[in-house]
Amino acid sequence: MNTGLRIIHLIRDRFQYLENAVCVYAEPDSSLSVSFFNRATYSKLVTLKIDNVTQGLRKLREAQPLQSVSWKKPSVFPMEIRRLVDVEPGFFEDESDTLLLIKINNQFDKLSDLLIIDLKASMLDKILKTELKEIKPRELLSEHISGVVIAYMNTIVDDLGQREQLHQMCQSLILENQQFKEQIRKQENRLKQLRLDHADHMLQNYRDRYGMKLELSNAAREKLNLFEGKEKDIDRALDRAVNWIRESTVTLSGEELIPILEQHLQFYNEVIDIPKLPVEEKEKKKYQRTIELLDRYENAALLLRQQGHTLTGKNVGKFCPQSISAPAITDSLRKHELKIIDLCKIYPSRWNLIRKEFKPVVNLLRRYRLL
Repeated sequence: MNTGLRIIHLIRDRFQYLENAVCVYAEPDSSLSVSFFNRATYSKLVTLKIDNVTQGLRKLREAQPLQSVSWKKPSVFPMEIRRLVDVEPGFFEDESDTLLLIKINNQFDKLSDLLIIDLKASMLDKILKTELKEIKPRELLSEHISGVVIAYMNTIVDDLGQREQLHQMCQSLILENQQFKEQIRKQENRLKQLRLDHADHMLQNYRDRYGMKLELSNAAREKLNLFEGKEKDIDRALDRAVNWIRESTVTLSGEELIPILEQHLQFYNEVIDIPKLPVEEKEKKKYQRTIELLDRYENAALLLRQQGHTLTGKNVGKFCPQSISAPAITDSLRKHELKIIDLCKIYPSRWNLIRKEFKPVVNLLRRYRLL
């Protein structure tokens, strides 16, 4: 609530013997309003907008000091206030200085709000019944009212100051949070760019090695941006993608651009963290061809799954780097049967898709009670 409006609420509720009062005050948008009450007719506050602010009213609000107590004649107050206010006949008609003007500094436009109270002699006699001539009832009452008003106003100012400090603290925290978010966003963008730069550097190495013009498609770059793994995981995925393309691509001229598509990049946990074979170095070669065989079928199965195809022997064969028939797949699994069983025991979390959903492999594992 505006300070001026708070003050006239205080006058109406605190000083029951005051019949009427008027307050001109600035709203938060710096527009002017006038509020008044007449206890004899109604105690409800009436608030009206002042559409045309005259030079006289502005001067009265600008006059120094901005906070003061004085006695004024009605003629001092501009006509727009007199026309709007209908508190009591004669309120602005008596030419004696019976109007108490308390000026209150407004926190919005830094000018004065105007509190006007009618203290006619007849009212003073009624309020202060005394025969002591040395007591001046008007001065005594005005000092009392203005003291209460100014003390109340100071409380409001302190409260506003604390609120402003709290508001500034909140704004500062909001700003810091926004800056922190912006720093995180920039850092994420930098990491994404570093990831893409690293991938481009890797592709350049492949170009130099194999004489192939390789380039990440937009979808593949987006997939790479969303990936949150380590750099070595990206290297492995790119290496698999390039080997896949080399094995499955028909002879191309060195100038023809070959895109690496989204489906070529496979970031799956089974391949990302491959444990070392718990066998001697001389034994590794024994399993190498079997591992490559299972990798080919697993990669083909992953591509089929991405494109919504079923994992049949015919489909898996089509999606291998070099197309093979379903019977050929069955024959290859039979030839590597014992090594496949050994590898599935060594790597229980590898080749998960074909072990669970590709029937030739599922049937093989069931015969050895590994499922």
